[in-house]
Amino acid sequence: SDNAVAELNNFRVITRGPGRGTLFTRFAADVTVNGSTFYAVSDPNLSTMQGCPPGLFLEGSVRATNAVGGSCVTYNDSVVVSQGWGALSTDSDSLYTSSDEPTELHINDSYIAVLTSGYGAYSDGGAEDYFTGSAIDVPDYAAVETGGGVVSYDDCVINAGMYGVMTHSGNSVGDILFKDTELHVGEAGVMLRDTANTVLFDNCTIAFDGTYTIDPALAEAYGVDMDDLDEQFGTENGVDASYAHTMYRSGDSNCIVKLIHNSDSGSGTENSGAAPVVTIRSSVMSGNILNTAAMEGDEYTATSGPAGEGVRTARSLDVTLDAATITGAISLGRDSWEVTHFASGNTASQEIGYAAATELGMFHDEGSGLSLTLTNGAVWNVTETSYLTELVVDESSTVNGVVTETADGIIVEPMAEGALEIYDFDGEAYVALDALKAILGL
Repeated sequence: SDNAVAELNNFRVITRGPGRGTLFTRFAADVTVNGSTFYAVSDPNLSTMQGCPPGLFLEGSVRATNAVGGSCVTYNDSVVVSQGWGALSTDSDSLYTSSDEPTELHINDSYIAVLTSGYGAYSDGGAEDYFTGSAIDVPDYAAVETGGGVVSYDDCVINAGMYGVMTHSGNSVGDILFKDTELHVGEAGVMLRDTANTVLFDNCTIAFDGTYTIDPALAEAYGVDMDDLDEQFGTENGVDASYAHTMYRSGDSNCIVKLIHNSDSGSGTENSGAAPVVTIRSSVMSGNILNTAAMEGDEYTATSGPAGEGVRTARSLDVTLDAATITGAISLGRDSWEVTHFASGNTASQEIGYAAATELGMFHDEGSGLSLTLTNGAVWNVTETSYLTELVVDESSTVNGVVTETADGIIVEPMAEGALEIYDFDGEAYVALDALKAILGL
C-alpha cells in the first residue's frame, strides 16, 4: 500500500477459505514477484463471500490476488492458482482514489489457472493486464474486460473452456490484443457483450477445443508440481471430482469474435455507443465472426441491481482482414434467448438471458450492421451463407464465395464444390485470381 516498493523472491503462499487472497496491492504500490507460487484454496465449510457477481456466470469463493488503486504488480516465472472464481483480479480504481494512474498487471513466463469455475485475469476500471510468454489455463474466461482497460497477450497459450476474453458493461471501450498467441477455447475467442472494444489478432491461431479442466502437461511445462497441487487443493490431476461445471451458452460455439446484446436484463446499462473494431492480421483461422446485436432486442425490466427498463439497442461491428485467411461465416444474425433466474451463493437472484441458438440473416436496424474489409492479400473462405451491410475487397484479396448485392445489404454464399470462384458485386462478375491460376495450372 501507499507507494510501497517490494520484491518477493521464491515465495510460497497458500491460503484457505472464502476471500482469502494471497497478495493484495493498492495505492500505487509497486510489487515484483519472482519464482513464486500462490495457491488460493476454497473451504466449503465457511459461508462468507461464497458467491461471484451473478452477471459473470461464475461460481467460487476465492480470488487468489487483487490489485487496485493504481498499483503495479509484475509476476516473473511464477504460478497463481485459484480453486474457483479468479486468479488475477482487479477492482474498480474508483474504490481507491489515491492514484490517477491505471492499475497494471505484468505477467511474464508464468502459469495462471483456475480449477473449477472462473477467470484468469480481470481488467476492471481501466486496469491494464499484459501477458508475455505465459499460459492461462481456466474453465471459463482467460480474461474479463470492462471499463476501458487493456488485456494484451504476447506469445501466450490460452486454454479456456468458454472464451479467451469476455467483456461486459455497455460503456466499455478497452483494447483486447493477441499477438503470436495460441488460443484453445470452447466457445469463442472474444465475446463482446454489448461493448465497443478494439480487438486485434496478430499472427494467432484458434482451435475450439478448450476444456473445463486444466491441462496437466501445460502446467508441468511451466514448473507446476502436480502432486503438490493435488495435495493442496484436494484434486486428482488438477480435477475436483466433486464439482460439476455449468455451461452458459453463447448460441454459437465456433466464433473467433461474437458481438451480442448484454445478457443481464437486470443491469439497466445497455446503450448503442460506438462500433467495436476487430482486426485479424497475418493469421490463418477457421471460425465465425458474428454480430447478433445489430437490431433492437426484446424489452427488459430490471429485477435486481440498478433499476432500469428499456430495449436492447442496436450496435454495429467493423471487421478488417489484413493479410489473414479466415474460413467460416462472417455475418449478421440474431439470437434466441432463454431467460432464467440466476443466484450465486448469498447474492440476490437476477434474470439472465442465455443465447440458446443463433440464426444468420439480414437482421439489422437502420444505421447499424456489419462492415467487412479485406486488404493486403486477405482471403475469406465462405462456409455458410453470410449477411453484411458493407464489403470492401482490395485487388490483392479474395472472397471465395458468391457475392450478391441487394437493397437490404450484401449476401455472400459459399461456393458449390468444384465451382469456379465467381462473385457478383456492383453489377459485374469477377473470377478469383487464385482459382483461375489453379485451373490453368499456373
